[in-house]
Amino acid sequence: MTNLLLKLKVDEHIYLAQPEMYMAEELYHVIQDNMAHLKPFLDFIDESVSIKDEENYLRMMLRLQAEGKGRVFIIYYDDQLIGTVDIHNVNVHFQRAEVGYWITQGFSGKNIITRCLKVMCDFVFTHLNINKLMLLAEVDNTASNKVATKAHFQYVGQLREHLLTHGHFKDANQYELLKADYYKMLK
Repeated sequence: MTNLLLKLKVDEHIYLAQPEMYMAEELYHVIQDNMAHLKPFLDFIDESVSIKDEENYLRMMLRLQAEGKGRVFIIYYDDQLIGTVDIHNVNVHFQRAEVGYWITQGFSGKNIITRCLKVMCDFVFTHLNINKLMLLAEVDNTASNKVATKAHFQYVGQLREHLLTHGHFKDANQYELLKADYYKMLK
């Protein structure tokens, strides 16, 4: 990898990379190869996704980053793209944002997202003016709910029919992590 604007080390094999436009094609192929694994929980994933859509997504996220309203990192394992972690729905006034993520099937269940999420929390609380990170997980998404608790997010309640996934309303568990709680946890 060359010309990365920002690279955050998770461990000796895993790092988070700020995206560049050349990553769109690889992102597209990884999504296509993991369609059955990703589609049940991600409304923006379906068979109609194209390389152009991934280019547009990266442009949008880079624009949101420039505006201070979002940020995405590509997850790599030994230079192999395996997922993303992002902050979105940033509210600058209230200093809060939501975090989201996905990982390929072959790397799922290996605690990678939890470790990436901890690095992302450190980045957000240390370098961005965010006081609270929120995480929404479909009630039926056992893996995502486990990630939230392993990353020390606190369960705050269930939101009924809060998510719309492929035309179906789904209940979501809401979790949050406050900056003060994060720093207490580090001591």
